[in-house]
Amino acid sequence: MEKIGQMGWELLPLLQDRADLAPGDFYLFGPIKESLGGIKFENDDEDVQQHVQKFLHDVNKDSQW
Repeated sequence: MEKIGQMGWELLPLLQDRADLAPGDFYLFGPIKESLGGIKFENDDEDVQQHVQKFLHDVNKDSQW
C-alpha cells in the first residue's frame, strides 16, 4: 500500500455488486471494440452508447454468441 501511495496511484475498491458486468459478458468486449474501430462519432457519449446498444441488440437478434 505504501508503494502504491509513493507512485501516486489510487487503489480502487473491487465492485463485487455490479450485476451488469457478469463474468459471462466479458466475451463481448473484443467484438464491441472491433465494431467501434475506425468510427468517428459526432457526439462521443450518445453516439457511442447508441452504437453499442445497436451492436448488442443485433448480437442478441442473431443469437450467434
